[in-house]
Amino acid sequence: MPQSLQRAAIAMHPAALLTVISFLLNACISRVVTGQVPVGFLALLALVSGGTAALTGNGLRASLAFLVAGGLAPLSMWAALIPAAVVITWRIRRRLDMLSQVDKTAPRGERMGFWGTLQAWAGWSTA
Repeated sequence: MPQSLQRAAIAMHPAALLTVISFLLNACISRVVTGQVPVGFLALLALVSGGTAALTGNGLRASLAFLVAGGLAPLSMWAALIPAAVVITWRIRRRLDMLSQVDKTAPRGERMGFWGTLQAWAGWSTA
């Protein structure tokens, strides 16, 4: 296994664990309260909560994003995606700020534009 893939797997472990815990906890609560387990909804809820935690990273920020996404999910799945959208917007804004602070005197090639910059930032091929 390549080292970069191994590092990514290790970094994703807490988010995957939170996803499984969220699903099992919600299934238990749903079973006790209503006697039914809506597996599809609970799986989506767990994926939204765990995905938001994965986007945020490890630590306190991931835990807070996990709780907010899980709290908003019963209202609407779209509302549960708000924390993930905030995290993505913040990361893109921070990256654009970093790119704008590059030495202005350095020679530059042809401008890549917004989508080319976004693809390069995400690691996708711009060719």
